[in-house]
Amino acid sequence: MRYEDQRVYIQCDCYSHEHLLVVELGDFSSEDRPDHMLSFGIQMNHYLPWWKRVWVAIRYIAGAESIFGHWDSVIVPERKAAELKRLIDDYITRTEG
Repeated sequence: MRYEDQRVYIQCDCYSHEHLLVVELGDFSSEDRPDHMLSFGIQMNHYLPWWKRVWVAIRYIAGAESIFGHWDSVIVPERKAAELKRLIDDYITRTEG
């Protein structure tokens, strides 16, 4: 599988640029040890004014937690589901062998 085929970009069904999910299949295998990784990356909210983001960062460093967390969500569009399934199936195939 080519490297470009191992990464899926999923834009939320609401089409917001802040709602982007990146799913990536990494292969760090050597001859004697298989090592595969499936990672999900989601962009943090950046729609607050800069001074509110600084306040959120200070609270985070101090250990205060928001009931909503510091991450947003992504609604996976149906048109991307097959692409995501293919990537996950490839990951399962690699880790089972």
